[in-house]
Amino acid sequence: MNKIDLNNELIAEFMEFKFNATDSFGNNNYKLPDVYRTFLNCSHFDNLHFDKSWDWLIPVVEKIETLQLPQSIVSYTNSIEVMIYSDECSIEYSGYQAGTIVSKHEDTKIKAVYKAIVEFINYYNKLK
Repeated sequence: MNKIDLNNELIAEFMEFKFNATDSFGNNNYKLPDVYRTFLNCSHFDNLHFDKSWDWLIPVVEKIETLQLPQSIVSYTNSIEVMIYSDECSIEYSGYQAGTIVSKHEDTKIKAVYKAIVEFINYYNKLK
């Protein structure tokens, strides 16, 4: 499995995709969360497209922005914000002690957001 596939699976787990099984062709089969069922018009999917589709990536951005960091990391934190620029993405916390958690600069906007999300999820998973 290549790095993009591993990163897409990391994001899928973060987004609460449920792995159903591997079919007879060796393809993975995922039960999709409701947020993805609407635009894909299905309940199961065998390929993950977080690395190349804004439709797949934006719900991840929205979920990240609903999270709170533990008080042991940052006191008085109000929110996590995903800041997207032309070819850069930073994930920051705001509040009394504002700061940057992750910052990525890439040759395309979607690649910067994707890589920042992967790095953030790895960071966030270590906090749990």
